[in-house]
Amino acid sequence: HIWTSPINAIKMVQEIETALNEIDPDNSSIYTKNADNYISQLNELDKKFKDIVANGADRELIFSGRFALTYFAAQYSLKCDSAYDSCSTETEPSVASITRLINEIKENNIPVIYYEELIDPKVGRSIAEQTGAELMLFHTCHNISLDDFNAGKTYIDLMNNNAIALQAGLKK
Repeated sequence: HIWTSPINAIKMVQEIETALNEIDPDNSSIYTKNADNYISQLNELDKKFKDIVANGADRELIFSGRFALTYFAAQYSLKCDSAYDSCSTETEPSVASITRLINEIKENNIPVIYYEELIDPKVGRSIAEQTGAELMLFHTCHNISLDDFNAGKTYIDLMNNNAIALQAGLKK
């Protein structure tokens, strides 16, 4: 999930641009213009995340699902905890893990518990009911619903929604 960091996404765009320019040099100006435009949007996104973190009251995020945002968290020096101990679909959270998160949310007045796209956030709902934390989507951008696809949602759109969710989670 390296793409969850906008800085890594910039590197990916640059690599794609280089490859396209090598394959199709006749249209390199188009690829370069498009890459520059997208990189500009990614830089704006990165700045937005940095500003949110810099102005946040905390740096701790709680996830009710299988945590797939390691690169994002590292990019913005965020502490993250999850009900699951891995991204494997073969695991389930333990009662001890859920209890630990409930206690952590209550003790630290954490306002939001996040879940990822295209899953039933039943674990998150249970934790939210026990703590009063708001349940919010934090998109990993590796899956997209048919509705979002049909609406033309992009990585930038999804990550801007994540910025709103991040801001809600970092204030107390």
